[in-house]
Amino acid sequence: NILTTEEAGRLDSTFIVNTQPYGTNTIMAAGLMSGQTGSNIFYLLPNISFITPTIGTVGSIVTVAGNGYGANEQIRLAFGTNAAIANISSDTKGMFTACFTTDTQAYGIKTITACEDISGLMVDGWFKIMPNIILLTPTSGNTGSFVTMIGNGFGSGEVVSVDFGTIHYP
Repeated sequence: NILTTEEAGRLDSTFIVNTQPYGTNTIMAAGLMSGQTGSNIFYLLPNISFITPTIGTVGSIVTVAGNGYGANEQIRLAFGTNAAIANISSDTKGMFTACFTTDTQAYGIKTITACEDISGLMVDGWFKIMPNIILLTPTSGNTGSFVTMIGNGFGSGEVVSVDFGTIHYP
């Protein structure tokens, strides 16, 4: 970037940090005529840049992307109560993308943590588990038929009300 200072020698500039591995980076400005330099330190931090979807049921496939991690480092994804739902590696720029299938956990917002095992760098994101009826059998029948229903994603130890036509349980 080539800039021009104001009359008093003041430099004003804004730029966007590009994708690169985490750590200490030196920002340097050098006068092209004077050859004089000024510098300062910027510390790049890890980031979860993308989670999709952010809400779903048990069994949903979630994609997580991040940047600012170490180059070619092992990253462990934790999801709610699962300390290692996925293990992946960052690329040479400290970026990663991973997919995982949400496992059975209670309803609510669950933390997604991307942790670099060597440095301990970690960043959190979130996914909300919603209730779902995953099995209903049979799906048709006569009066007096027994029906089995299985669900997941409800609150832990939660009392659940079931409605079927004109019948309400409990």
